[in-house]
Amino acid sequence: MAKSKTAYVCNQCGAEYSKWQGQCESCGAWDTLSEFVVEPASKNGGTVRRAGYAGATSAVITALTDVATESETRTRIGIGELDRVLGGGLVEGSVVLVGGDPGIGKSTLRCICRVRSRSRRWRRARSVLDFRSHICAASRRLAWSA
Repeated sequence: MAKSKTAYVCNQCGAEYSKWQGQCESCGAWDTLSEFVVEPASKNGGTVRRAGYAGATSAVITALTDVATESETRTRIGIGELDRVLGGGLVEGSVVLVGGDPGIGKSTLRCICRVRSRSRRWRRARSVLDFRSHICAASRRLAWSA
């Protein structure tokens, strides 16, 4: 159920507040705030205001069994387990987030992928974005200049 928006206005000086309080901060008068409805509650529960946020309002629910599976071109990295986890390689335009506890090999994996990205097979790749928030700028520069 949608709520109506209200404002509280001082009868003495006309100051407005979003919440009721006993004393007006502007003029110092006590018990002079009166409640006024600024925007009444909508009859349809506020759905008009939120319409279209998740796409078209005439969206159709589709069962997963009815969705066509298209074969996407994947670029194999050449590291067997990583290719397996990625479903056969990298998909163009995809984002892969590698995370985990310290010391499990995230940076080592990144370095291996960086070296392999210079191979002839990877030259057709347009770009690779490597974003790391925990490494200082000097370390990042050294890693990319290798």
